[in-house]
Amino acid sequence: MRVLYNTALVIYYLAVHLAAIFNGKAKKWIKGRKEIFTTLTKNSESLQHPLWIHASSLGEFEMARPLIDMIKEQMPEQKIIVSFYSPSGYEIRNNYENIDLAVYLPFDFTKRIRKFIQKVNPCCAIFIKYDLWLNTINELHKNNIPTYLVSANFREDQIYFKWYGKIFMNILHKLNGIFVQNEKSFQLLQNHNIHKVYLSGDLRFDRVYQTKSKSFLIPVIDKFKNNQLLFIAGSTWEPGDHLIINYILKEGLKKDIKFIIAPHQIHESKIRHILKQLNGNAIAYSQIDESKIHQYKAIVIDNIGMLSSLYAYGNIAYVGGGFGKSLHNVLEATTYGLPVLIGPNHYKFPEIQELIDKSCVFPIADQESFNSKLNELIASKDQLKIISEKAKKFVQCRTGCSQSVFNEIQQILRLSQTH
Repeated sequence: MRVLYNTALVIYYLAVHLAAIFNGKAKKWIKGRKEIFTTLTKNSESLQHPLWIHASSLGEFEMARPLIDMIKEQMPEQKIIVSFYSPSGYEIRNNYENIDLAVYLPFDFTKRIRKFIQKVNPCCAIFIKYDLWLNTINELHKNNIPTYLVSANFREDQIYFKWYGKIFMNILHKLNGIFVQNEKSFQLLQNHNIHKVYLSGDLRFDRVYQTKSKSFLIPVIDKFKNNQLLFIAGSTWEPGDHLIINYILKEGLKKDIKFIIAPHQIHESKIRHILKQLNGNAIAYSQIDESKIHQYKAIVIDNIGMLSSLYAYGNIAYVGGGFGKSLHNVLEATTYGLPVLIGPNHYKFPEIQELIDKSCVFPIADQESFNSKLNELIASKDQLKIISEKAKKFVQCRTGCSQSVFNEIQQILRLSQTH
């Protein structure tokens, strides 16, 4: 099976190089990995037994931020190196203030990984949520480097638990600890004789709570809202845009409610398309004239970085991605106490099912169900208040994953600083 795995790696590696001829992301993926060892050599003196954290992409890094910040706050001298698999994470967060170095993770060829681990010489390794590479974990294990998987979520249909996934199950056994999000994951691992498991929760709860504490005021939104209800659609894609725009034009114009649409993609043609469909009833955020803001029913956000702060002004939310393959960050809205409408594809997110069961999140399948649920929520301010309290409590009660992980690894980190 190991031979098959390594053969598949070679095929995948060649496929990425072929894709790079046409695909910019693949090209960045290759270029970034050419500079790994040069970067490590340049920084070798300043990185003595660092903590190594691996985040596959931007989303996983954002999850890790509360843990990174806690470690730097409690142990300012601790060096932290972060590796990324994807360019999306590296390009945006390689200069994050609380990390000492960011690099790409080498491709999982044994010689490259061995060289990487020798160069980094970490005191401890943490993988966020997933992205456990077979040869990487094996080399860490051979070098007796404590290795943890944090904020993991396991399901029976994953390869670890298949009859042909034994080599991947073995790497779970080689970890020094696995911090899981929920009881189902905990029991699943216990049933497969993996006992170094901690039920610590999900780092995302820590992150959204942290983000909320750093939200900023946007006075023009308060002026736009003008004591009406405010519906905020975050990280939207075409299917969600279609539902929201249809609602605004056919029902929303007659109701005491304002709308904000924050598309996931904010290129100019996308913003223009949404504005055109709204037929003069909306304006782009960058074009707002405060003296005329009351004229508009909707604002279309054409920047990155303000969505979380916008939720503070909202009463009801829609979060995109649920009509596609990947639902976006529902918890970011929930932490402000907003009831959230989502598309039907949410089954890989156990916390979403919990929120659905608590009547804080509402899956919708089409225009009819969208209109019906939104009208129901608009009509009952008492219901909105009840949902708001439940949603806020749901998030607050589930924070603390960062502290659990820090409690486990701090002795390792302190020992490394004495050598």
